[in-house]
Formats: sequence, C-alpha cells, structure tokens
Amino acid sequence: MEELRFDTCFACGKHNEHGLKLKFSYYEGKAVAEFASPACYEGYPGVIHGGIISTLMDEAMAKAILMSGNSAVTAQLTSHFRKPLRTGIKVLVSGWITEAKSRTIKAAAQIADATGTIIATAEAVFIISGG
Repeated sequence: MEELRFDTCFACGKHNEHGLKLKFSYYEGKAVAEFASPACYEGYPGVIHGGIISTLMDEAMAKAILMSGNSAVTAQLTSHFRKPLRTGIKVLVSGWITEAKSRTIKAAAQIADATGTIIATAEAVFIISGG
C-alpha cells in the first residue's frame, strides 16, 4: 500500500530538518514505524522527551486512520509511560483503530523495544475532518 507522507510534517516529513522522519509500513490494520531514539530528542540526559514519545504514538494512530480512508484530527490523547525510552535504542511504534463511528474514531498505539518490552501506550479520540 502506498505510504501517505506530508513533506513538512514534524513526525513524517522528509523535508523537515528537525523532524522525526518516520516512515510507516502497513499490515493487519496497523501503521508501524521504527525509531532510533537519537539524543537530539532527549529531555533528561539519556532519556527521550515524553512529548516526542507522545508524538510518535499520535502519528502512528493518525497514519492508521489515513490508511483506513479517513482524514481526522486528534481531539484527545492519553499517553501512559511505562519505562524510560533511552537514547540510542531502536523501537517499534504501532498504531491501530479500535472503534469507528460516523464523526469520531478511537485508536490505540504502543512503543516496544527489540525484546517486545512495552515502553509506552496511548489511546486517542480523533474527529473526522473533511479532507
């Protein structure tokens, strides 16, 4: 399936010099991307900033929604941080739809390390937009 990218997007834009440059794959209803956790996104020394972690999961959920044929904006996002995400650790971020209604879509996401340990989870409500 063709990837949807927006060139200046902070999360997935290839032309945003400060961005995360995430590249998503899609399978079994999930949007999935790898993230290498570079030190330029740390909060405390050696730990990726929580706002970046939330952004990773928000983007994964948004991409899952886009791939379902809908366009939507985040209305509510709740992140749960289980373990610190250390710099230099490669992780997998995944997002998927949990419920779709006529005007809203609920989605969930997680970040896991190479051993499958869950670093963070999120759930969100998105409002379907016109395009």
